[in-house]
Amino acid sequence: MWDFIGQFWDQGVDVATLILAIIGTLSTLGLLRRRSKTLKDLIYIEQERDTCRKKLNTAEVRLGHVDPERFIDKANELYSAGKFDAAETAALDFTNRQSEAFGRAAEILTEQRIIDSETDGQAALDEAARFVQIGLAADPASERLRDLQELTRARAEGLARGEPIEVLNWGALSAFDLYTLSVTLERAGNYRLAEIAARRMVPLARLEFGATSISYGNALGRHGSTLKALNQLQAAEGLYRAALEIIKPAAGENSVDYASQLSNLAGALSARGAHDAAEEMFRKVLEIDRATVGATHANYATTLNNLGLAVRAQGRYDEAEEIYHEVVKIDRLTIGETHPTHAAHLNNLARVLHSQSAYDAAEKVYADVLKIDRDTIGEMHPDYAFHLGNLIDLMRDQGRIADALPLAEQVVDIYRQSLPEGDRRITMAQETLTDLRARLG
Repeated sequence: MWDFIGQFWDQGVDVATLILAIIGTLSTLGLLRRRSKTLKDLIYIEQERDTCRKKLNTAEVRLGHVDPERFIDKANELYSAGKFDAAETAALDFTNRQSEAFGRAAEILTEQRIIDSETDGQAALDEAARFVQIGLAADPASERLRDLQELTRARAEGLARGEPIEVLNWGALSAFDLYTLSVTLERAGNYRLAEIAARRMVPLARLEFGATSISYGNALGRHGSTLKALNQLQAAEGLYRAALEIIKPAAGENSVDYASQLSNLAGALSARGAHDAAEEMFRKVLEIDRATVGATHANYATTLNNLGLAVRAQGRYDEAEEIYHEVVKIDRLTIGETHPTHAAHLNNLARVLHSQSAYDAAEKVYADVLKIDRDTIGEMHPDYAFHLGNLIDLMRDQGRIADALPLAEQVVDIYRQSLPEGDRRITMAQETLTDLRARLG
């Protein structure tokens, strides 16, 4: 390097000039690189603009097909220009697209007015019939509107006989079909729809199987379970007791069906604070389970889990922890470690550990619970929000308010989207969020 510089020195070239030349060259190279990057950015931006223009044009076309004001402006413009064929084509296109929308709107309005007939009577059915006619005029090929027309007629006949709307068979579903639908909807977190399906099922089960049948008793119990999910505990308890009164003479007090409804009743009692009575019932159910399905069956684990809830609620944490370890052990042998029910059982184990101030161990279990939830029921399910809420309580007890706050906001959002307005879980979640914000200042 120094020899190179020396040659220039010998030639009378000033070193400062050489340095400036080198700096200028480097600057030019840097500018070219920056310019190259800038050109790439500009090309990308222009591509994005083209994409946006295409989307906007597509949106404009679609809007022109369905927006009445735009259609009128376009039709007037075409008529003024003497383009009558083009105006006719535009009118046909607009009408075809609007017809589909009118037909769908008529379906929604008709269904709602049929439901409203429970309170508004024949006046609601008259409106339903009118909406059907409007819909069929717009979309004569709609099979759903034809079905709704028949349902409107059938509901009018049932209303005249004094029948409740639950008897109306919307989709030719049997009591068993509605039972299965209710269970599926409840597991998916759609509690309101699950309750509607169960409510519709009960009178059908009575008609199909009789008022003293085991199936009718189980139908009442299913309806009770959907009400319990909606925190309507008193109503649920009444249905469970009615179910037991039917099943007891029909199947006996040592049957699986009787045990199932007794467990449901115990759960409702525990939920409203009657833990002593609930514990006694759960222990009775465990005796029946051992004699019928065995002590390594998933049903036995579920009952044992429920017993653990009642025991924990009475402050007997060591005993509850022992119960939940047994539940988890049975889960591994039956439903596996990736099942939503296993996540619920683990959640209860974590709550016991939390109650014993074993915070690190509890948080680790909560992490496992939430992972199973995400992989199975998803992050918008009420159960996921419930489990997340337990983790928030743990963090709050540890003073980790900043960590808990965004999770609390997430819980409120999930509950608002998944639960009916006025559900107490929304209120409780909002209270937790308010408390955390106040603590954080």
